[in-house]
Amino acid sequence: MKRRSFTILEIFVGSLLACLLIGLLFNKLHSQIKGQKVIEETMSTALNHARFNERLSLMMMRLEGAMYTERNPESDLDELFFQFDNGIDPDPNFCHLVEAKLFRNRSNQVILELKSETPNVTPRKEILLANIEELSFGFTVTKNAPAKKAAETLATWQKGAKEAPDLLEISLLRNGITTPFLFRL
Repeated sequence: MKRRSFTILEIFVGSLLACLLIGLLFNKLHSQIKGQKVIEETMSTALNHARFNERLSLMMMRLEGAMYTERNPESDLDELFFQFDNGIDPDPNFCHLVEAKLFRNRSNQVILELKSETPNVTPRKEILLANIEELSFGFTVTKNAPAKKAAETLATWQKGAKEAPDLLEISLLRNGITTPFLFRL
């Protein structure tokens, strides 16, 4: 028997089908890699927000003294000032009562700056979050609000205010999404 060879048309159709299958396979692989990247970014953001929430929750539970906001004249952004009991810290200069400042810098990082009560000690700066487009504060007062009226929420809290807020809301804007964090004081 004589062996029949493939015609050019059969080779062309076979090559076309092979290219189509390889293209579909690469498309599926690309989609899977892209989806995995989105999942990893989302998990990383959620973990960073959880760390931020945990760090600030611990500080807010140990609040001592006044809390207030001031606008930084250089950056024209609000900064939150407060004092808290830092407990035992690896650096003895930052043990017990420390002054803290929470703010967003020009690099869009949320910074926690701790100042020691010990003179001539350089403040410690900790980057809590990155790529934050906006950091805002809200202070809710409910103690003196009439029963029929809703609680009052203020964007700033003055230094030397007679009463303390009941709730602190810290809102972060990142990638067009606002994430609020609430702390009972």
